[in-house]
Amino acid sequence: MGSDGSTPLILASMTGSDDVVLFLTGIEGVDVDLANKSGQTALYIAVAKRHAGVVKAILSRRRVDVNRRSRERDRHTPLTLASYTGQCNIVQLLLEMEGIDINGRNILGQTALELAVQEGHQDIVELWLQ
Repeated sequence: MGSDGSTPLILASMTGSDDVVLFLTGIEGVDVDLANKSGQTALYIAVAKRHAGVVKAILSRRRVDVNRRSRERDRHTPLTLASYTGQCNIVQLLLEMEGIDINGRNILGQTALELAVQEGHQDIVELWLQ
């Protein structure tokens, strides 16, 4: 682990290494929900870095907590962060996940849909309304 608590999986997510992420998540005993000192998991970091391929790789393992909040200032979930930052492809991937909390809120009480509306991400709003 790095000094900031980053695991090899988190580091691979930061750099956008889809193949490395797939390899690491396939190893028995690897906890995809481990977080660094900021409370960021590999999934959260992949969303923050806009690495859709890494997000897809992590989600393909189906044993990830898709609703976990970071401990950063806004306490986003992966879904609220993706909606806020206009990542329609990642929002779609997350919405397809079993157990996704579509009503999850950040620290300001905003849902993913509210954030998409606030930020003017029409494509995401349309996705929500389908």
